[in-house]
Amino acid sequence: PVYVVGAERCKWKFTEFHKSLRELGVVRSFTGSEDISESWSYPPLNDTADAAKRIREALAARGWKLKI
Repeated sequence: PVYVVGAERCKWKFTEFHKSLRELGVVRSFTGSEDISESWSYPPLNDTADAAKRIREALAARGWKLKI
């Protein structure tokens, strides 16, 4: 488990980053009253595959072809 402290004080891009991780169930806010021995699970993140897909799509939109 990953607990986050002070995310509400983050500015611009970090606000959205923390929000997306919370929505995915990857992190939880730490208030000090949690039972930190508690565990939780979530689907593993696969940002590399998503980033590669977006790059391929952007290049294809420009007429480029990649050999995979």
